[in-house]
Amino acid sequence: MWPKSQQYRHVVIHNRSQLIVNCNLYDVTVVDEKVCPVEILAAILNSTLMGLTKFYFGRFAGTEGNLKTEVVDVNLLEVPDPREIAPDVAKKLEAAFKQLCRRDTSPMVEEEFMECRSAVRAKKLAEEPVKLPWELQQPDRRALDLAVLELLGVGDAKEREELCDELYHETAAHFRQIRVVEIQKQEQRAGAEDREFRTDELAADLWDSLAADEKQPLAEWFAEQASGGKAQTIPEGDASLPDANDMLDASTVFFREPGSGKSAVKRLALPSRAHAEIIFNLAQLGLHGRVNLPDKESAAQALKLKLVQRLAALVEKANHLAASRTSDDRKISDLSGLLQHWLIHGKPTKSPKQSELRGELPN
Repeated sequence: MWPKSQQYRHVVIHNRSQLIVNCNLYDVTVVDEKVCPVEILAAILNSTLMGLTKFYFGRFAGTEGNLKTEVVDVNLLEVPDPREIAPDVAKKLEAAFKQLCRRDTSPMVEEEFMECRSAVRAKKLAEEPVKLPWELQQPDRRALDLAVLELLGVGDAKEREELCDELYHETAAHFRQIRVVEIQKQEQRAGAEDREFRTDELAADLWDSLAADEKQPLAEWFAEQASGGKAQTIPEGDASLPDANDMLDASTVFFREPGSGKSAVKRLALPSRAHAEIIFNLAQLGLHGRVNLPDKESAAQALKLKLVQRLAALVEKANHLAASRTSDDRKISDLSGLLQHWLIHGKPTKSPKQSELRGELPN
């Protein structure tokens, strides 16, 4: 924004990257900041309500759901009037917007649809109930949207919460519909009928066919099996386990960071061989962090057996699913390997919240 108080000098308030404007990206100037504070207007314009409302104006460019908004459309936008905003509501807007500006915002499209590239899979996904994308689950965005609803005159806090829930559901449903059309058109343009599906596309389609309990990551499953006992921490690094007949270290797992010397080796001494084998198996799967293990050796042996059986079942499931989609041995191997990785670690998404937890055992 170019503030009037600066006499239109190029002082960028909310365009830190100093993007060049054109017919699809405009400057918005506040004529009198005393009447309409820049921060308040910026907060309102970045609310979910405005993000959804602007689709009632403008027009779509092409057939893939890209919205084209021109000056004439901006002039028609119904924007909540902040000129006589109550001080307490203004503080809520400013605080929420300041918090939101500290992070990168994400698409208001469900992550599964963002990753989807197949029109067939998109159609199947669209049959499921609407889920809120990561962006619409963030406290700073909700605080901003609740403040905008309060600015509009919704005085009851419970009613604001209910309206916000409806707003988020309709927003997610709207962008889901746009994304489905976008996938269909992209597939048509690329001549998808004549191309082979990629391994990740086949895996994603198979993943959707699994029941909810089958999608549970191994780390979460293991945490449920070993809720009591003593906590151990699995370090990062390459794990090695001495022979079971080793008189000194049969119950010790060693961890070495790649490229490090002997001095960087960490010893994790455990109560029994069964405890050590559990830790070693989890480490080989790429899992690290805090994990609970039973106190008694007999209980650890029983838990180790459960873990081995779980892993065998995952491998069998992945191999069976992969073989059901292709007869090519190489593709079966690749597809099964990817499915095994997802069944152990969970299917990754672009959600910042989930990407930070990848490979970590739950506390």
